[in-house]
Amino acid sequence: MNQQYSEILLLITIIVLFITLIILNFGGYEEERSLIFKKEGIVAGIPAITGMSAGPVNTAVFVLGQPPAPNLSGWLQNLGGYSNGTIFLNWSTSYFPDIKEFLLYKKTNFSADYNFNSPDQTFSNTTFNYSDTAASVEPEVYYTMLSNASYGSVSDYSKSEIGKHTRNLYSTGSNRQMNLVSIPIDPSKKSVDVVFIQTPSNFNVTQIYRRNDITGFYYVVDYYDDIDLWYGDFYDIELGYAYWVKIRNSFNFSSVGSVAPANRSWPLYTTASNRGMNMVGWASVLSKPIEDVFSNTPSNFNVTQIYRRNDITGFYYVVDYYDDIDLWYGDFYDFEPGYGYWIKTNRNMTMKYEANVR
Repeated sequence: MNQQYSEILLLITIIVLFITLIILNFGGYEEERSLIFKKEGIVAGIPAITGMSAGPVNTAVFVLGQPPAPNLSGWLQNLGGYSNGTIFLNWSTSYFPDIKEFLLYKKTNFSADYNFNSPDQTFSNTTFNYSDTAASVEPEVYYTMLSNASYGSVSDYSKSEIGKHTRNLYSTGSNRQMNLVSIPIDPSKKSVDVVFIQTPSNFNVTQIYRRNDITGFYYVVDYYDDIDLWYGDFYDIELGYAYWVKIRNSFNFSSVGSVAPANRSWPLYTTASNRGMNMVGWASVLSKPIEDVFSNTPSNFNVTQIYRRNDITGFYYVVDYYDDIDLWYGDFYDFEPGYGYWIKTNRNMTMKYEANVR
C-alpha cells in the first residue's frame, strides 16, 4: 500500500515538474497581445496578434527613429531666357518606408523664423520636385523641408536650406557696362549657363571675368548668341569669388542655391604680381561689420584697405585701417551680400566667413 502510494506521489511530482518546464520555456498561451510603438513619449497601440508568445513577456516595445531629413536643392528654371523667377526645387531622401509626406516651408526674410505650424506646400511620398512660380515677385526667398512619417513623427530640418538673393546690375555710360558681383549662396548647379540663363533672343550678359589673385591675370568667358554658347577659360560660378559681369541692359540678377550653415575660409595673397590686391566675394546672405571679419590690431594686422564699387557711377568707396589709432574709417563699414570687393593685404592670410545663422 505504501509502495503504491509512493509511486502515485512520484508520478504526480513528475507531472507537476513537466508542466512547470513547459510554462517556463514557452510562456503560456495568450489570447491576445499588442505591439506598442513609442516615439518621443507618444505611445500608440497596433492591432493585436493572437497565438503563443515567444517568451514570458506579454508586450513587445519598439522605439521608432525620426524619418530622414530631405536633401533639398534648387535653381532658377529655364523658361526660354532670363527671368527673375520660377525656382525649381528638387529633393531626395534615404530609404525609409514609413514616410507619408514631405512638408515645404517658405519665408522671404532670412532673419525671420519659419512657421512650422503651417507648411507652404505638402507633397506625397512619391513627389520629389516642385516649381515655385510665385518666387519671381520676391527679391529674397528661402525654403526648408521636413519629412513626416505615417506614425506622426517629423524629421529634423533639411540640411540644405535653399535661398534666392537678388542684386541690381546696371548698364550705364559711366560704368562701361561692368558690374563687380559676387553670389552670397552656393549654387546647386554651378554651371554658368544655369546661373546666367540666356537664349539668343533674350540675353543680358556678354562677358564674365574672374581674377587669379596670385598672378593678377584674368580668366574670361564669353556668351556667343549666334550659337547660344558660353565659351572661355572657366565654366562654373562659385562662392567666394568676385566677378566682373559685362551686360547689355540693366536687370535684376537672382542667384539660387544652398544657404549652407557652415563656416568657410578664403585665401588672400600678397605677391609682387598682385600688389597685395585681392578681388573677393562676400559669401553670406547676411551683412557683417568689417571689424568683425578682420580682427586687426596695431601690432598684428594684415588688411590695410578695402574697396567697394558703385556700379552705377563706376566710382569706388574705400575704407582704411589706421593702425596708429586702431580704427577702420572710410565710406562704408559692412560687407554686404551680392557685392565684390578689392581687399589690400600686406601678407598672405585667410579670410573667414562664419556660417549663415540667424
